[in-house]
Amino acid sequence: MVRWNVDQYGSQASTGGFWDPGTGTFLAPEKWPKGRSGSTVASVFKVAGWAAPGRGFYHHYDRLAIPGHPWTKDAWNPTVKLTDFITLIYRWLNCGDYLGQ
Repeated sequence: MVRWNVDQYGSQASTGGFWDPGTGTFLAPEKWPKGRSGSTVASVFKVAGWAAPGRGFYHHYDRLAIPGHPWTKDAWNPTVKLTDFITLIYRWLNCGDYLGQ
């Protein structure tokens, strides 16, 4: 399950992370999906080495990942819809580079 924060949706990027409904908190980092080393899946779902590990996706559509990165070409903008981001998450969880939890 992904919990999305869509405060000010449309004027700023959303953010989201895997959620544990049993505890009402973000999923523990060791339970986040894993990806093949060097893959987009591994990068987007990484839970260490950036400003919001385990609380957001390391991707240029995620509000928490945008600051401090030169993602101007592909970064979120008001034409990007939440469904675009959800589609990417679905794709990454269903591709050959996804290794499970």
